[in-house]
Amino acid sequence: MRNKILFLLVALLIIAGVVFYFWIEKENSIKTSEGQLFNITLPADFDEYQIQRFNEQLEILKQMYAQDPADAEFWIGLGNLCQIVGDYQKAAQAYIKAGQIAPFNTISFANLARLYEEDIKDYVQAEEYYQQAIKNNPRDAWLFIDCSKLYRNKFNNLEKEEEILLKGIQLNPDSPDILLFLSNFYKRNNNIEKAIEYLEKAIEVSPQNSLYREELEELKKKL
Repeated sequence: MRNKILFLLVALLIIAGVVFYFWIEKENSIKTSEGQLFNITLPADFDEYQIQRFNEQLEILKQMYAQDPADAEFWIGLGNLCQIVGDYQKAAQAYIKAGQIAPFNTISFANLARLYEEDIKDYVQAEEYYQQAIKNNPRDAWLFIDCSKLYRNKFNNLEKEEEILLKGIQLNPDSPDILLFLSNFYKRNNNIEKAIEYLEKAIEVSPQNSLYREELEELKKKL
């Protein structure tokens, strides 16, 4: 009996040691030299007001980091600041760190998607981050819309554009924005009946929008 108790105690000590080791490793992986972290080069064309605003935001971020270097909001804020000054690689690293700390957040993945689409020009990576953001928050209608624009403008893939919009309206049936984008999709592709169908649904959801009604009248003239 005594041997069993000793065995259990040793096993528990080993498990506790392993957990502590991985906790230390996680903390060390998050912490970074402040000199390296906050060494951000400002664009030469920044005026005095922009420099002042940048320094104010930087001070706030330094305080956040001092309080908790594992705060995902800090890393998102750092990514935003780096993106503003055009340091896109550092912005991506900060957003990725935020996603590692809070893997179910939406903001860091959506920011990564737009960063890779608009600034880094890596459209495959942008698609991946859009899909992750949508998975984390399928109730954000504009994630589906922005992803559909990526498929249209960068991949020229009408099938995927339609597919993501249909998925979006299935999960957000009361979104007039997705309904309007679906109507426009079918209008561009000469499916006027479908365009009318989705525009009428948009009007049902948002009856006060007079522009929808004007567009509906124009579409009916094309039948």
